[in-house]
Amino acid sequence: MLWKTFYGIYKFYIPIYEIFLIMEEILLKISLIFRSKKKSSVGGAEISMLRLMRYSLDKELVFNVILYGMMYDTYRELLQENNIQVFYAPDMFSLYKILRKIKPNICYLFTRVHLITWSIISRLAGVPIIVSAERGSADTIIDRISQLLGKHFVHAFITNSKSAEKQLIKALIPKNRIYTIYNGIDSEKLSCYPQKIEIIGCPKIICVANIFPGKGQYYLLEAAQKLKEFYPNINAVLVGKDYTGGKFFNEISNKNFPYTWIDGVKDVIPLLNIADIFVLPSLREGVPTSIIEAMISEVPVIASNINGVNELVIPYKTGLLFEARNSNDLTKKISEILQNSQLRNDVVKNAKLMVEGQFTVRAMYDNHYKAFSLLQTQHGRNF
Repeated sequence: MLWKTFYGIYKFYIPIYEIFLIMEEILLKISLIFRSKKKSSVGGAEISMLRLMRYSLDKELVFNVILYGMMYDTYRELLQENNIQVFYAPDMFSLYKILRKIKPNICYLFTRVHLITWSIISRLAGVPIIVSAERGSADTIIDRISQLLGKHFVHAFITNSKSAEKQLIKALIPKNRIYTIYNGIDSEKLSCYPQKIEIIGCPKIICVANIFPGKGQYYLLEAAQKLKEFYPNINAVLVGKDYTGGKFFNEISNKNFPYTWIDGVKDVIPLLNIADIFVLPSLREGVPTSIIEAMISEVPVIASNINGVNELVIPYKTGLLFEARNSNDLTKKISEILQNSQLRNDVVKNAKLMVEGQFTVRAMYDNHYKAFSLLQTQHGRNF
């Protein structure tokens, strides 16, 4: 009888033990490391990753975030609102201690300035490293140094555009260490942070981008001014934080441009719902989530013809492209959209179908999971 009792216990507990083994193999703990920033807004990479982490709750990827440096209250609050664990690492030694304590499977780094030091610390802690290399063009000294040196410390790179992938290959990074994963949105939950916005009048054109020289808002305002003769009520709505310290608005104060400035919002969807056209006149981008949001909101998109953006905006199919820094060309493209209802309807329909097929948060999650799983298989962790 005794052997039957032991056999019964064996039959009961062994399947449970095997389930735990399977779960241990499937679940991957990912630590995202950001540099804390002394500002009130949250950057595009942080928002994109927040969307991914929110989608991953109760799935195979278990995320936490390490904020390196000073206290970053704005992003911490967003993370905690979404039940995502947050750690602070004021210095390199603290970062090492945190990694040794929480034992992640992968470190996902979002930095260029701290790439080498964070990579060394992660390696000392026995954690494989993958770095975000999102931007479509590496045209600064920091970008080039980061890529050239980073390949000796980092196990893999994730980028969000084909043009950025080509740039990494140009820096002699092997293609099998590069994963191109497009940003994605949850089309069923567009309004993540409900917020009522009231604007006097109906804006014709909306641009969602922080006020910064590289975002090119001046060219949009020039185009709106030229169109005012034909569309007296036209209004360019600039949505974003001002990182010029007021310099941008001082420079245009005597231009009489037809515009409204909204100092950043948590949810742009209410604005997109009342816009006629979305314009992104940037001089440099990856694959902007703002364009994806405009497309899923059925707003026709006009954007500058630059790397990354032209992977989303296919001329006369999913939107229109204009020559960067050329307000005359932008004026022409805006007029074309406003005057041609058939073109407007066609690009809106095609763009929405493209986003629903390729740029969803589910696709973003699945591709990250594949990249993390492969990296874990190849390098594992050594605690």
